[in-house]
Amino acid sequence: MDAAAGDTRGEFARLYAVREPTALLVRPDGHVGARLSPSATAGLDAYLAGVFRG
Repeated sequence: MDAAAGDTRGEFARLYAVREPTALLVRPDGHVGARLSPSATAGLDAYLAGVFRG
């Protein structure tokens, strides 16, 4: 996990067993809504576009 994301001590990465590049979508209520490899983010982008399309 990149320190720029705010996990400077590695606590989030340790708690969620992040051992390789991982994209995490954290919901506003603090729950992890999605966990996927960075190469799969196009599918997440498409899904979120459909969810938030007004």
